[in-house]
Amino acid sequence: MKQVGSPPKPTKLYRGVRQRHWGKWVAEIRLRKNRTRLWLGTFDTVEEAALAYDRATYKLIGDFARLNFPHLCHHGSAKFGDFKPLYSSVDVKLQAICQNLAKSQTQWWW
Repeated sequence: MKQVGSPPKPTKLYRGVRQRHWGKWVAEIRLRKNRTRLWLGTFDTVEEAALAYDRATYKLIGDFARLNFPHLCHHGSAKFGDFKPLYSSVDVKLQAICQNLAKSQTQWWW
């Protein structure tokens, strides 16, 4: 007999991480200011995706970031132990976003 409806959704395990229907895990950050998403990549495990989110969020926000693994972050630096680094293209985008945020915070809007 055929079941009616879709299979149950997986529970949300980590912030900024979701699972594709074919099983891969993806990480992204939603930037509220300009209503866009920063794609962090596709990963084999949920933990890798969550760590990518943590690294990127920490670079954007700093010590006040809400992280999936706060115990792995060495406060005052964006080091998360010996884990796989972010893709270079993502790192470049993060740097550009950080520079734009710094500029917008120093400008006066009349």
